[in-house]
Amino acid sequence: MAKNKSGKIRKILLDHWEDYRKEHPELRGVVVENVLKVLTCRTDMLGYHLYVCKCCGEGQLVPHSCKSRFCSVCGYVATDHWIEERFPRLLNCWYSHVVVTVPAFFRWMIKQDRRITLRLMLRCARQTIREWCKKRGYEPATISFFHSFGEKLQFHPHFHILVTAGGLRPNGEWYYTDGAMPPHILMPIFKAKFIAGMKQLFEMGTLTTKTKLSRVFYQMNQQHDKHWQFYVKRVTKRSAETMRYCVRYAKKMIISEKRILHYDGSIVIIKTKTAHITYPVKQFIGLILQHIPEKQFRLISYDGFYANKSGEKYKQAA
Repeated sequence: MAKNKSGKIRKILLDHWEDYRKEHPELRGVVVENVLKVLTCRTDMLGYHLYVCKCCGEGQLVPHSCKSRFCSVCGYVATDHWIEERFPRLLNCWYSHVVVTVPAFFRWMIKQDRRITLRLMLRCARQTIREWCKKRGYEPATISFFHSFGEKLQFHPHFHILVTAGGLRPNGEWYYTDGAMPPHILMPIFKAKFIAGMKQLFEMGTLTTKTKLSRVFYQMNQQHDKHWQFYVKRVTKRSAETMRYCVRYAKKMIISEKRILHYDGSIVIIKTKTAHITYPVKQFIGLILQHIPEKQFRLISYDGFYANKSGEKYKQAA
């Protein structure tokens, strides 16, 4: 039977997964499921296809892949498939590149229920963008890419949103604009929407805390005075490259195998743009596991006339 060649990440998990799991019984189910997929990827445990030459009768076994985004091999395959299948459907027009983050204060809340809180975050960002465009008489299309990590593998949830520079008028005509969206205007609107939404989640009991709600709400209100990222960059001829950058980080493994410079069984050394960072091996495992997304959470999503339900509008725009 065919055997899998271990990459660095898979090797680290093979060496330490059983001990790590015993030490962390609170691990999310989706984490355990994806790690087991990686450990059995391209092995006989997932099944295989047998290809036999009609002439000589010689056969070759091709083990099945796990198709997990957490897998360093399958993540790259998923990226290639997205570019091949979805990229041709996107309009060849100018885009604005928006990056939206929230202060670190909210991260413990986001981790409590990732699906609901991250959907809220994206919904607030989209509404802010749509409302600004609507006041100017057109409906844009957006593609949103979720990224959960920073260069040092810390939990840093943020969205990259590509917004068409223009869109459809109510009469179905295309409206083009070369005006940039003003982040200093959009940011306060996004702040207000997100904080109001988070308060509602606590009031409904979706999110919980041992601290008095009045105290949590007071701390939320204090976040209004902090800087929130609502970065807007105009993208012109480089829109294709920007999309590839966004989808690469949404679909692939949390860290490239090339960035792991050293592993000796006890420590892992990774490369960043400015330095080399050393982590104890189990800390490294914890850092990468925290980025495994929940089931049915869309890492790439579409809005406006790019949405599946807006087929007629898309035809008008195209």
